Amino acid sequence: MLLMTSPQARKKWLPLPVTVKVHFLIRYVNGKERQVSTSMVDPMRCPGADIVDLCGRRWEIELGYQEMTQSLQQHRLTLHNKKMAGIQQALWVCCWPTTCCTARW
Repeated sequence: MLLMTSPQARKKWLPLPVTVKVHFLIRYVNGKERQVSTSMVDPMRCPGADIVDLCGRRWEIELGYQEMTQSLQQHRLTLHNKKMAGIQQALWVCCWPTTCCTARW
């Protein structure tokens, strides 16, 4: 599948093409459907099962890191940025794993 890149992204990173070829993978792990999208489209170089496995491992690392940082902050939300854009991004990052990704992974 071809996805269009945004003009803003192309402005920030000049080598970015207008379209990017993306491979969507669906695998069943322990009876649950797992969905992954990747720009690594060569199945000989990057087999789908390996990509799904690596994404699962990364997800476990992300959850562990989130748990550690919340424990260190005593489960308080701590914002380190004084600009509105940085605060919005921090809030998005704090909410993202619990709202979006748990439904996918």
